[in-house]
Amino acid sequence: MVKPASEFEVELNGYIIDTRALPTDICHYRIAFTKVTEKKQRDLTRGQKQDFAVQLRRRVCMSLFNTLMKKNEQLFPKSEKFAFIYDCGNSLYTKRQLPIEAGDGILRLELLPVGVICCVS
Repeated sequence: MVKPASEFEVELNGYIIDTRALPTDICHYRIAFTKVTEKKQRDLTRGQKQDFAVQLRRRVCMSLFNTLMKKNEQLFPKSEKFAFIYDCGNSLYTKRQLPIEAGDGILRLELLPVGVICCVS
């Protein structure tokens, strides 16, 4: 015999947001972080839907995005700290167009495998 599903109340927080001061033109960019090995390529912004996997993927993507910003200060100047929003997935929103050519822009992040340490004397 199957038990009926139980009912429960859900409470939500809601906030009023005044959007009149927001910029009227927003640029939207699709981002893909791709892990490339000798055997295959894997899009790191996609994966399993379980909560833990999603949160882990978002942390990895945010870490990669922070590295991308540090290595490409011409695209993300520190003077424009609040000029963009990244969703820890595949969307980036900016107040201004990024100085890249139309179409796909590819920025390479060369990261060492885990356990490999680079030391400069």
